[in-house]
Amino acid sequence: MGWTFYNSNGQRLSSAATNISVLDIDGATDIGAAIVDADLFIIDDGAGGTNRKTTASRLKTYTSPDISCRVYNSGNQTISNATWTDLTFDSELYDTDTMHDTSSNTNRITFTTAGVYVVSAHVYWTAGTTSDRFVAIQHTQTSGTTYIAVQHASVTAVIGGMEMSVAAVAKFAASDYVTMQVTHNQGSNLDTIATAHYGSYFGAAKILG
Repeated sequence: MGWTFYNSNGQRLSSAATNISVLDIDGATDIGAAIVDADLFIIDDGAGGTNRKTTASRLKTYTSPDISCRVYNSGNQTISNATWTDLTFDSELYDTDTMHDTSSNTNRITFTTAGVYVVSAHVYWTAGTTSDRFVAIQHTQTSGTTYIAVQHASVTAVIGGMEMSVAAVAKFAASDYVTMQVTHNQGSNLDTIATAHYGSYFGAAKILG
């Protein structure tokens, strides 16, 4: 059986429904401490009139969810001389937002959630001779395609394996995508080395928005 009370202003309080305008928390005692995960809030579940409790820990996953991926290829890739080439990635260390597909458009990281991201690309070249080498991140959107980061390195002597990294912070709309491109002018083919944790890889992580 429901109950009905009235506050000091004559406003109706009921177990069935109490209008939010009736609540007055100005005089309540301050928590006197930082909000912690176990603290409780009251929410209207789905705006359907059913009030439920939730812990403060849920706010962190709602406001700052883990949206990120890091992908790599399981085998070395051969890059032709003087040809910008998209690296492809058939394996994932993680992908929390369906940003990459290991069987279709494997060269892409596609943003399913709009926001500001840091995008990083790392290439590990096999041993080679004198040449210029490049790694770049290319952004494709409805208005066109543009490079958002490029790194160049000159090799002046025969060397062993060489690593290059580049990163960019940019704002992306949902369905925008990025690719990782590499090239060199050694004169003959040059391979990129595949290693899950420190070889050639591509990644993105949402930081804002």
